Amino acid sequence: MVNGKGPREDMARDRRLQPGEEERIRAVLGGKNPEGKQRALTLRHADALAVMFDLALESSMRLGETFTLTLDQVNLPGRTIFLDRTKNGDKRQVPITSVADRLLRDYIGERTSGVLFPWWSGTFDASELERITWQLSRQYARIFAAARCEDLTFHDLRHEGISRFYERTTLESAVIRKMVGHLSERAHQRYMNLRASSFADRLW
Repeated sequence: MVNGKGPREDMARDRRLQPGEEERIRAVLGGKNPEGKQRALTLRHADALAVMFDLALESSMRLGETFTLTLDQVNLPGRTIFLDRTKNGDKRQVPITSVADRLLRDYIGERTSGVLFPWWSGTFDASELERITWQLSRQYARIFAAARCEDLTFHDLRHEGISRFYERTTLESAVIRKMVGHLSERAHQRYMNLRASSFADRLW
């Protein structure tokens, strides 16, 4: 409960990555000049921004859940990330995909403790969390605009990630719900249609 209010489900947005957008975003994150521009974006901590982008697609974690990760929450041998502070107030474990595993191993390197990403001091001060959320949201907005991804927000990557769980895996809805931290079945109704479409494509 926050400010006397109970946890709310994520706002329903249906914005997904369109063909070519993921590749253009990766190009901008990789230091390439945006189309029509003579120079690349100046991105401080570009490697961290790129890993966060991939984690959003691979895990569907929220922005605040991601930038407040510490190394002791990331269990690479066990292929899980343990979230003890979430928007809904529930603790949960997020499986690490093979793609995320490779990226995290490369990014973490020899580090064994401390925060995972460079923007957060490690304290749960409300004003600091709000500042970092604003800062990162603005940064990704710049990146997405440079990649010509109209109206895309970081939170839309969570929707994209959940959609991919339904389209690319055979995990049950209840399992996916628990993984991504949705409280109600209602929040998942729109994703069930994606799975039906995916199965229909395999029929004769």
